[in-house]
Amino acid sequence: MSEIAARPTSDARQAQLETVATGLWLVMDVLWMVEQPEASAVAGVLTLVLQLALFRYIPRNTAEWAANGAVTCWVLMNLLWMLGDQWERPALVTVAWAPVIASFVLLAVALWSGGFSGPVMRRFRRFRFHRMNAG
Repeated sequence: MSEIAARPTSDARQAQLETVATGLWLVMDVLWMVEQPEASAVAGVLTLVLQLALFRYIPRNTAEWAANGAVTCWVLMNLLWMLGDQWERPALVTVAWAPVIASFVLLAVALWSGGFSGPVMRRFRRFRFHRMNAG
């Protein structure tokens, strides 16, 4: 197989980033639960960075961008809420409401522009595992 053919497709890269971002998101929440503020903050920032990096790989249409934006806003809300809770900064918890509202608005845009049978609903997933081909 040539080097070009062996490169992951945009869809495969998207799936990889989504899986890693979701794993880090879960790690962030577990670390929050066991009161590890620095480690959970690092995991949260990495999650947000990966979620933003996904915009490079998702298809260029309103439905897909709005759906990824909704998830990104939800990650931001989770991170703000966690930091406000851990470091006793109630203002961060209050600010966290803005990305919550944006998340629901973007989800509505994704559904409106793509429909319930559109590309977002067909591809809606957080974990995607692929069978490894023995080659």
